[in-house]
Amino acid sequence: KLSVEDREEVYNQIHGVASDIEETPELIDAALADMDRRIKNTRNKKAFEKANFYRPKYINDRDFRLMFLRADSFDGGKAA
Repeated sequence: KLSVEDREEVYNQIHGVASDIEETPELIDAALADMDRRIKNTRNKKAFEKANFYRPKYINDRDFRLMFLRADSFDGGKAA
């Protein structure tokens, strides 16, 4: 049987509720670097390249990229 905490965690995962992640400057910098590396190593990035052609300032904005990282619990691979 699952504990109350484990059951709550599974419930939150099923419903897309992220657990609280402490956003430290180190975490943010590491996640942004990981995301950038993964974008560069992606083979099929036509959509990214097109968006970067039309709006490079927006696409490369730190806050814009942080939205993707926060949505994916700071997983650079998923965010990329």
